[in-house]
Amino acid sequence: MVLNPTFYYSWFIGLSEISSVPLALNEALGGAHDFEVEADPESPRLARLASFRDAAQMVAAAAFVVVRVIGWSWMCCLLLRDTLAVLPTAPTVGCGARGILKLQLIMGGMFYLLQLFWFSKLVRFTLESGLGGARPEEI
Repeated sequence: MVLNPTFYYSWFIGLSEISSVPLALNEALGGAHDFEVEADPESPRLARLASFRDAAQMVAAAAFVVVRVIGWSWMCCLLLRDTLAVLPTAPTVGCGARGILKLQLIMGGMFYLLQLFWFSKLVRFTLESGLGGARPEEI
């Protein structure tokens, strides 16, 4: 392969998860806002929590697009290129490297489709509810 397989494992299993950090922050701030509304609907902290929550939502959306849509498409193209380059030379005996390489292609494609599905849900939610505001119970 042109790139070491560890390069791909590092991306798919680890580095791409960096986009989850602002999403978790958005969820935590949204929960804090909801809790504050229940505890004291007139709290002066509500506006500040809402602004932090909305900012985290925008950062999470941007990180998702950059990492999960653009980054994953780039990595999947590299993976496809390298796997197809190695596939003809891989052994075919039993459940050898060729079968594992084909499985790698299938799984990489399926995970990328999952990223696009999540992206479509993000776009749909944003179009329906705008930026900020109430978090959906089910997305």
